[in-house]
Amino acid sequence: MPKGVAPSPFPRHLPMEGPMSRPNRGFTLIELMIVVAIIAIVAAIAIPSLLRSRVAANEVSAQAGMKQFVNIEATWRQTDADRNGVQDYWTLDIAGFYAITDAAGQTLKFVDIQVAKADQTGSAAYPVVGGSNPKATYFFTAMTRDEVGAAYALDADADGVANTNVAKFAFTAYPFSYRETGQRQFIVNEQGVVYQRDLGTSTPIVTWPSADPSTLGWTASE
Repeated sequence: MPKGVAPSPFPRHLPMEGPMSRPNRGFTLIELMIVVAIIAIVAAIAIPSLLRSRVAANEVSAQAGMKQFVNIEATWRQTDADRNGVQDYWTLDIAGFYAITDAAGQTLKFVDIQVAKADQTGSAAYPVVGGSNPKATYFFTAMTRDEVGAAYALDADADGVANTNVAKFAFTAYPFSYRETGQRQFIVNEQGVVYQRDLGTSTPIVTWPSADPSTLGWTASE
């Protein structure tokens, strides 16, 4: 060392402490806690909004399904789809729109297989459907009785099986898991108006509520 020069207080072989050495020390516990808190706040804001959007999309899909059934029934009746010689509606189930065969033995397939599977009760009657599974987290089913208690499924073609009706039909859509996958249930009948209501449950309504469902809290969908 040159004469007259004071020795450095910092040994040459030791790194100097200072801002430039900070990255080598990693995050402190406080910094990690702040990051976790920020992530939690963002999740608390984003996740409920995402769930609401998903539920809304599921309900829109279910409502579209109701409208589809009205169109199918109109075609079924006008064309005598099952070739039974009677202009009637199919009222036993929804899976039958896919699985029923006409007089020539051809499967009708008025709906796709996903809709047929979404018939939680009716799908079991048709091996070709292959089990039950909700469509867009909603199940569909044929309603069993009208507002005065009369059955929808009658023996309109006198073949000994109650599965059609010359004047009426009704269907409902209900969520697989209430609140998590959907809140509203939907109903529709031969009038073609889709009604909706939050019944607070995923248990389907199978009896048409009233000649005018709006008097019982049901709202006509657009």
